[in-house]
Amino acid sequence: MAYGSNEESNNMDVYVQPFPQNGAKYKISAKDGADSPVWTPDGRKIVFESGRRLMSVDIQTKPAFTFTEPKALPVETEPSALGRPYDITPDGKWFLVIQRAPGADPSEKTPPKINIVLNWFEELKQRVPVH
Repeated sequence: MAYGSNEESNNMDVYVQPFPQNGAKYKISAKDGADSPVWTPDGRKIVFESGRRLMSVDIQTKPAFTFTEPKALPVETEPSALGRPYDITPDGKWFLVIQRAPGADPSEKTPPKINIVLNWFEELKQRVPVH
């Protein structure tokens, strides 16, 4: 089980504990604090936020629990009061990330906007007919 907590300091950090609990607990985030951990679908990594940067930690659970130093991913997030501002696709190949629009004023407090297009392939066929 991966979770964010400030149980050992004033900063949020990311921890991993086995479930059911056996007393073991591992802090996997670095000194800068972190939150919003997500396991990759294959269970080999945990991704979390540290500031606006997404970080990745390789995880091994057998024969014993081990993890690597956090590595920065080339993805930045936008702080959000709505919860975790990112997710990982089920195949583990892509991130869905809330980001500010290019050229937007960073001091402006506009709520994030998500546009979802349904049936986009049908619309594409109508706009670009194939003969």
